[in-house]
Amino acid sequence: MDIDVLKSLAAVAETGSFSRAATLLCISQSAVSKRIKLLEDTLSVQLLDRSGPVLKLTSAGRIVEKNAKAVIDICSRCATELSHLKGEKRIDFRCTPSYGISYMPCVTKALMEQRPDITNFSISFDNLEGVLDAVRTGDCQLAVVEHCDLLPVGEEHALEYLNQDSLVLVGAPSLGIPVSGTSIDDLLPHTLYIRSTGCCSRRILENKLERIGQSLSRFSKVLVCDDLNMILKSLLAGYGVGYMARSVVADSLSSGALQVYDLPGSEQVFQRSLLLGASFVATDESNELIRIIRCVAGSQLTIALGLLPSLLLEAVPL
Repeated sequence: MDIDVLKSLAAVAETGSFSRAATLLCISQSAVSKRIKLLEDTLSVQLLDRSGPVLKLTSAGRIVEKNAKAVIDICSRCATELSHLKGEKRIDFRCTPSYGISYMPCVTKALMEQRPDITNFSISFDNLEGVLDAVRTGDCQLAVVEHCDLLPVGEEHALEYLNQDSLVLVGAPSLGIPVSGTSIDDLLPHTLYIRSTGCCSRRILENKLERIGQSLSRFSKVLVCDDLNMILKSLLAGYGVGYMARSVVADSLSSGALQVYDLPGSEQVFQRSLLLGASFVATDESNELIRIIRCVAGSQLTIALGLLPSLLLEAVPL
């Protein structure tokens, strides 16, 4: 069985849709459909129940999908181990955008200084669900994600808590919005800069607005942009307000270029966590990256250490 065909089945099982699976795999919808049909013809069984609006696995499909995940995991680990055997110093890392902007420049610089022999260090930013998908499928070895009670993270992979942060409503002083005793009516006349559907900050803000009988549509304008740097530049220019991680705007808050609005209930504390992907193999390179992440992001180590591989604990002193 082709590994890409098995990945397609796993993606369809996870998303319940050919189109969403195609987006997840970065291929066309027809390619996903053809792969599933090929697998069904090869095995002479129906793997998907196509009768409803959401695709569901049949009894046979659940058996194949369970074993497909095991094969994908084995292939990912094999590729990583072979790369290491051939002397390739490779690390695949993913994170949510706020962490990436706030910490990865420093982490990357430190890693390159400590391990100049690393020839392939891949870094990708994605929303929480995208990173978790990559962790589960073994597409990345290590990841850092931001999450809270509204956006939980399961513990099926090793979970180590790093530092906490918070989401705050911010804007430039030139907007003339009061920073203390701020009401929602002070904010609604302005443009709201926010990221697309699926972004953690957007989902949290939508939830908080709903609790006070408001919605994103009540703002004068809503500008959707997935480039945090562009949003930050727009806020600094006084074009509107945004819901941002404190770490992303920390320098701007310190200089007074931006200010936090004290809207009751708007601030949201969230957790950052280090995850090990299904393809994770402890190497000197991966251990060094973990050590740097801990130093830069301040590991709290508030969970049972048994969740972390013993080799990792031995290689990286706590």
